[in-house]
This record gives sequence, C-alpha cells and structure tokens, in this order.
Amino acid sequence: MELSTFGRDGVALGPIVGAFEEMSSNVDHLADVIADALTAEHLSYYGDRGSKPAQAYNCRVLYRAWGLTAHLGWARPMLDRRGLV
Repeated sequence: MELSTFGRDGVALGPIVGAFEEMSSNVDHLADVIADALTAEHLSYYGDRGSKPAQAYNCRVLYRAWGLTAHLGWARPMLDRRGLV
C-alpha cells in the first residue's frame, strides 16, 4: 500500500537495466535530476545556474558510469558460470 503513494499515477518508478545495456525511460528522469543537482552545485561557485553544456556533460558522465556498471554486472555471472559449460 505504501508504494502506491510514490511515482506518477500511483505507480512506483524505478530504473531498469537490460542484458544489453538498454535502460528504461525512468533512468532518463533520474539522470536529469542528478545532472541538474550536479550542475547547480558545480556552477554555484561562479554564480551561474543555467548552463546547458555543463548539464549535458554531467548527464553523459552519468550514462557512461551506469553503462559500464551494467556491463560489469552482467559479465560477472557469465564469467562465474563458464565452468558449467
């Protein structure tokens, strides 16, 4: 019952990563929020908060890190199971 209070239309949202590094649209929303926060934190020193290139850079860094983590997460079980073949 508690989960129905989160997300859009009472549906809990979560990032989902597939076997070939495909990601759900919820990952896009999460990356945008994190990139906004990182950009605001980084640019607050300079007094500027609306830099699209800085936000795009932060988003690209997030996707690269998440993609690598997804590949490593799927590679580990395959390497562990190679003795079963």
